[in-house]
Amino acid sequence: KTLEAKDEWYKLKQKFETETKGKKHELEKFEKILSSRENSLERRAELLSKSEKEIKKLEQDVISKSKIIEDKEKELEELIKKGSEQLEKIAHITPAEAKKLLMDSLLEKAKKDSIMMVKGIRENARLNANKEAKEIIISAIQRSAVDHVVENTVSVLNIPSEEMKGRIIGRDGRNIRTFETVTGVEVIVDDTPEAVVLSSFDPIRREVARMGLEKLIEDGRIHPARIEDVVEKSRKELEVMIVDAGEEAVEEVGISKIHS
Repeated sequence: KTLEAKDEWYKLKQKFETETKGKKHELEKFEKILSSRENSLERRAELLSKSEKEIKKLEQDVISKSKIIEDKEKELEELIKKGSEQLEKIAHITPAEAKKLLMDSLLEKAKKDSIMMVKGIRENARLNANKEAKEIIISAIQRSAVDHVVENTVSVLNIPSEEMKGRIIGRDGRNIRTFETVTGVEVIVDDTPEAVVLSSFDPIRREVARMGLEKLIEDGRIHPARIEDVVEKSRKELEVMIVDAGEEAVEEVGISKIHS
């Protein structure tokens, strides 16, 4: 009995060590994936910083052009003043009358020029600010949502070898492009050994992609036509599974019939 107990203990120990090693291996893979994501976020942070600098530059440009308008207005006032004095000397009219004549002939043109300049500045500022603001908002959302995205949009699929990873990619990337097109899921293939990552906000698409890729790996035949066929079969299988699960849930809660 003592020998049997020792033997049983040894088997349990081996099983535990094997499972622990497997979990550790998966954790290391996921850590590498997270590291890759962090590098991507750092690049986006640099883009955000650059966008902020460009917006500040744009604001300074608007301020500078506003100063130009103010200077032009002062020049116009000075021109009107000098013109009034000249008209007064030539025509022997009062300063008020001279000023009115000049205002009638010059003010309208000056107003139009000023309005066009201001409109141009504002439109340019609006277009650039909208573009930069969108980039800033997108970058900020991506940075703040990284934990949620990693947890809820990523599936890690183990593959048997690096050679299989190359077959998944295909010649000139044809296989992986076809797979992404028919599934609507991004396939991330990086330096993580014996693993690929499926990324999508849609859990149904992600599960169809996982089922399809597992079938392709198991079958070994991976080419665009085969990919389309296997993904479509996986999609139908998942639909059946969802319906079956729904019917089981209906039975469990005691509902005899659902009206569609």
